Amino acid sequence: MNLGDLRKKYETGQISKLVFIKKMHQIHKTLFDYAEYLKGTDMAKIEISGKGVIMTTKSGVRLVSDKDDIRTPPLCILNFSHYESNEMDMVVKLIKKYWHDGFTFLDIGGNIGWYATNLPKVFPEMRIHSFEPIPSTFSYLKENIKMNRSDNVRIYNFGFSDSQKELTFYFKQGDSVNASLRNMSGGKGVRKVKSKVYKVDDFVGRKKIHVDFIKCDVEGAEFFVFKGASKILMRDKPVVLAEMLRKWAAKFNYHPNEIINYFKNLGYLCYTIKDLKLSRFNLMDESTVETNFIFIHPDWAKTHEKRK
Repeated sequence: MNLGDLRKKYETGQISKLVFIKKMHQIHKTLFDYAEYLKGTDMAKIEISGKGVIMTTKSGVRLVSDKDDIRTPPLCILNFSHYESNEMDMVVKLIKKYWHDGFTFLDIGGNIGWYATNLPKVFPEMRIHSFEPIPSTFSYLKENIKMNRSDNVRIYNFGFSDSQKELTFYFKQGDSVNASLRNMSGGKGVRKVKSKVYKVDDFVGRKKIHVDFIKCDVEGAEFFVFKGASKILMRDKPVVLAEMLRKWAAKFNYHPNEIINYFKNLGYLCYTIKDLKLSRFNLMDESTVETNFIFIHPDWAKTHEKRK
């Protein structure tokens, strides 16, 4: 029973004042449970107001999320104490190593803005372009960028593929991280929305920018994004962080090893992250448990040294 229903029972005389107070107290005690629970997580505080719930991480990032989204980053932190900490730490480490003025980051599959809000806290002068095609998720991305005053972040309500077109995206209310060009979750409650997709090469060409880093997490459609970024990958040689899962790739009729070989043909080396260090990786097999991979071109430092 929620708070409103309980209060209505008291106001209509269905329960006594004392019973009402005791039952409400049992619910209110959760506030104090959270105060103790937060100590073991990366979340610093939870603000509750008539407008909703805002959570602030220990790094100072403020996030508002869909209350029905079971895997939104703030709730993941409450559930598991951290959220993608290994990947974020490695991204920060690499950016620090090769930082230069005008450093540009493409956040493809921005969701509610985990990378687009965290990275500016470490690199306030970094230029970030974040892309999220699902309108409802994009609204949270927009709100979080505004709330964190991330002035160097630009956000876009569209996605990327290997050509410019309008595609149907599938998403399930309450599970935004599974939004994809394929019906990943199945079952009931799956919604469809149409969105424009473009080629990374065309977007970068129009903006006349150089790209230093690409993060791509688009639930199985990564290969098509990279096919549409071939010119930029060859010209700018950006570092790439990509999520690759065999089960998601299978929905698009390819294997993640095709991505690895694609980058290999462009001169890139593939790595996984172990203990905040890069570990060379060759090809996936059925024993592979890693899902996040980093691609680095040996000439990355040389290419970007010229622009310092």
